[in-house]
Amino acid sequence: MSQPPLPGTGQMPSSFDPDHERLNEKALAKVFRKLKEEPLVPLGIGLTVFAFISAYRAIRRGDSKQANKMFRARVAAQGFTVLAMVAGSMYYNQDREKSKELRKIKEETDAEEKRHAHHAREAGARRLITGCS
Repeated sequence: MSQPPLPGTGQMPSSFDPDHERLNEKALAKVFRKLKEEPLVPLGIGLTVFAFISAYRAIRRGDSKQANKMFRARVAAQGFTVLAMVAGSMYYNQDREKSKELRKIKEETDAEEKRHAHHAREAGARRLITGCS
């Protein structure tokens, strides 16, 4: 599925676009952010691991009927995990785009404030040089 071009740029979004906040993010902070963004994925992973370990234990006991049930549960848990990843990706993609737009607006306002401060310093320096108040 392709994404529409970014508004006003005519360019397609890319995973190679720099996102300075996320580039400088520490590993633990990234884990907590991902857990907060997509909480159902770790749940699905946990269910998958639980089903796999239960199947392993059933095989060791020689209970093939229980092992088969657990292998089916593992497949279901993996399906749930994939579904949670896809749904979370679709849902949070909209949120990421809004955040990206807000960051861009903030950068533009910061740049404008910086220009105003620079112009004010220049005007003050000119007044000092010319001796006018």
